[in-house]
Amino acid sequence: MVARSAAAKQAMLERFTRAKDEGDFPEDVDPAGLAAFLTAMNQGMAVQAGAGATRAELEQLVETGLKLWPGR
Repeated sequence: MVARSAAAKQAMLERFTRAKDEGDFPEDVDPAGLAAFLTAMNQGMAVQAGAGATRAELEQLVETGLKLWPGR
């Protein structure tokens, strides 16, 4: 599980770095920080789901996360 999580985070980091290089993210976006944020969101949502969060509550987290997503 830990290796899979590390591999997913590395894949996100590589993709986010490429996105920044290609101009899809603003210059001030930190690809490593963004990958860590998304990993924490995913892990947090898994904990919330395990604790009994409703689908609506989890979808609200996704919507909030998307509002924080960096744009051009």
